[in-house]
Amino acid sequence: MNTPALHAVSGALTESHAPCPLCRGAERSWRRFVRMFKPQFAPKVEAGEKLQTVRLTPKRMPRPGDIFDGREWTGRPYASKQRKLIEAPIWKVAGIYVERGCVVIDDHAIGAEKAEAFARADGFDSAEHFYVWFSEQHALPFTGIVIYWKPPSGGGAEHGGENRRSDSGTQTHNVSSSAATPGERSTDVR
Repeated sequence: MNTPALHAVSGALTESHAPCPLCRGAERSWRRFVRMFKPQFAPKVEAGEKLQTVRLTPKRMPRPGDIFDGREWTGRPYASKQRKLIEAPIWKVAGIYVERGCVVIDDHAIGAEKAEAFARADGFDSAEHFYVWFSEQHALPFTGIVIYWKPPSGGGAEHGGENRRSDSGTQTHNVSSSAATPGERSTDVR
């Protein structure tokens, strides 16, 4: 879609196929973020009980309005097919810092009670299980991001997108017309 964009550097009005990366025009395209889940988390993601994930900071940061595509391996990783667990719009991305007994989200330390609730929302039985898992998987202290997505049933038009079935029967999501251009999707597999 060709739209005029005012570029901050040159100050000139130019035609471009993509919004200016400097001024982040209103017509930016949405991107797809594929993330794999370990078997212990997959059922909770698929059931809609887990609506967030803590990850290392990626080179290409997700943004609200992008599509979160959660998957699991059907067998041995990289030697088997992937099974889709969820596809939903991202509504928030926050920075996170974790060390034993301490969780800081977007530069705000959360107390023990909120850390317990956060750990449960992230698919763990307790905050202690959360700390142990992160110390074994990544070593503490851990610095990364939290990606929050909307539940599929709550991803309707009132949240900036709509859920629908395509002609092939697979579930697709459209975010608001100002943020989605189907020809500009990208995939990030980790």
